[in-house]
Amino acid sequence: MKKKAATIREVSRLSGVSTATVSRVVNNVGNVSEKTSRKVLNAIDILSYRINPLASGLKRGKVRTIGVILARMDTHYHAQVLKGIEDALSPEGYAIMFATTDNDANKEVFTISNMLSFNVDALIVATSQTEGDCFERINDENCPVVLIDRRVPVSNVDIISEENRVSSMRLTKTLTDAGHRKIAVFAGDKRLNLIKERIEGFIDAMASVGAEYSGEMTVYCQNSAHAAQTASAEAFGRWRAEGVMPSAAICLNSNVTEGVMLAARDMGISIPDDLSVASFGLLRSRLIVPSVTSVVQEGYRIGLVAGRQVLKRVGRDAKDIKPCDIVFQNAIQAGDSIKKITVNNG
Repeated sequence: MKKKAATIREVSRLSGVSTATVSRVVNNVGNVSEKTSRKVLNAIDILSYRINPLASGLKRGKVRTIGVILARMDTHYHAQVLKGIEDALSPEGYAIMFATTDNDANKEVFTISNMLSFNVDALIVATSQTEGDCFERINDENCPVVLIDRRVPVSNVDIISEENRVSSMRLTKTLTDAGHRKIAVFAGDKRLNLIKERIEGFIDAMASVGAEYSGEMTVYCQNSAHAAQTASAEAFGRWRAEGVMPSAAICLNSNVTEGVMLAARDMGISIPDDLSVASFGLLRSRLIVPSVTSVVQEGYRIGLVAGRQVLKRVGRDAKDIKPCDIVFQNAIQAGDSIKKITVNNG
């Protein structure tokens, strides 16, 4: 049977001081003599008393816990984001309350409300919402918010993100420079602002070489490898039957890239001989062959900077800090997934 945890009242009785004095010793506040402190600490040791940080934090309005809400955790990128946040917060004594939303805006709203009920000190959110009104309200109510990865219109909230439109243009250019003009877009979730920005970058890059964007060559699906594999297989089958197979595909999410490659393999479509592929985001394994030309998203950098910004927001000088809007540029990592062909504008 699990031993019942000691209470502050038991520490008080054993040490012969009031519960208020025990609280001052535990929290290292107020004036308590060295002799009294030793008596309290000795009683704590004998009873194996453990502080309940949640209960203690709720009383003083702070729990030294940061709420972190990400869309998913099935990509290398998101795992690195969380690692960066943790490395920033843990040395300063902050714990993380973590949840995912599966890109569901309603689930996100519920999760935010739930975390606020636990009096988290701040929130770090990769939002699936398209507007930022709720984050401005939360921020104004003395719970700092740092948005990461996804951008929404806000005026008083910190945003740490990566450049999407230009990165997508540069990724598309790796295909057009190799002669490709008939390029399919496997876009992922059309509701997300970052997907819209990446499609805009693709359109700009195609226009720069005199090629038109065809909505008929754009495939939307959930941001999972399974959903992308199903959608890709259907699209490949349709395009084959109509005799309009693209020579290349640009995938706007790394999970989507994996799904496209799995569908291509199952249908006997060779990469890059039959289909060149470029990916927004690195794939989870370096064992995938061929290696894929990709936008390198540095999730750890995003998480680390977001964590450090939160620490500023919960610090004593928070009122003197203006909202930041940091946008990191991404590199392109060349792979073996693009085949050079003769330019064909048809």
